[in-house]
Amino acid sequence: NNNLKEAIKLTHEIGAQFNYLFNAPCSANAEKDMENEILNQVDDLIENYKIDMVTVTNPYLLRLLKKHFPQLVANTFLQLPHFQIHFGLQFVKKSHNRF
Repeated sequence: NNNLKEAIKLTHEIGAQFNYLFNAPCSANAEKDMENEILNQVDDLIENYKIDMVTVTNPYLLRLLKKHFPQLVANTFLQLPHFQIHFGLQFVKKSHNRF
């Protein structure tokens, strides 16, 4: 995609880093079935588009990306109401141990 390449190029020209956002917080565990597709896509983004980092909304994907691309800065975030933070932390801990 030329628009994406141009956006990344302009971001780098101003001395900033490009953070690619995978924004699918609820994928019904489809990420496990799509691991190879996701890994191929991220590899393409690193090699051909020169992204600097990724942010994912799924802790499982975070572990997957950190395992296969240790050089890539990868982050996660959870969007939760304040009264659900405890459950979000439990989810992250379980996801971390599940891989």
